[in-house]
Amino acid sequence: VMDLSASMGYTYRQELTKFEYGICLAAALAYLMIYQQDPVGLVTCDEKIRAVIPPKSKRSQLPTMLSVLANLK
Repeated sequence: VMDLSASMGYTYRQELTKFEYGICLAAALAYLMIYQQDPVGLVTCDEKIRAVIPPKSKRSQLPTMLSVLANLK
């Protein structure tokens, strides 16, 4: 385990924006639901719908969703 405390000279601390926090929350919820074998889907939008991933309960759904979430701007 690395000691990343300020006493070791590390001062890196990045606050998440509300948008980034929402992405992390969506990813965490998707993970939990898929591993409970519940179907999970995703719709992203701004002025129009950008991506639609229909609900599935397969574990292969998670990488697809994480890829879409990672590329949101």
